Amino acid sequence: MQIWAQLLPVLGLWALTVMSPGPDTQAVDAGAAVKLVVVLAVGAIAGAWYMLIAATVCIAPVARFYRRGRRVVEATAGMLFLGLGTKLAADR
Repeated sequence: MQIWAQLLPVLGLWALTVMSPGPDTQAVDAGAAVKLVVVLAVGAIAGAWYMLIAATVCIAPVARFYRRGRRVVEATAGMLFLGLGTKLAADR
């Protein structure tokens, strides 16, 4: 519980930087320690997410459900990535 008390201000700062209006705002130069904490926090969140997904898919009913719908899930993800790539290429 104590780790969350330390990470919440960092995550709040990260959320503010992600949701900033644009390039006309002033950037805040964070120190190396803050940058390291942000990188570690993002890595920990991503790792926890992938562990949660892996643990969920290991459950037998979920694994059966995924095997039945695997083609649809992968086709949908492929179309989303293709659309994103097309948008990125068109914006250049």
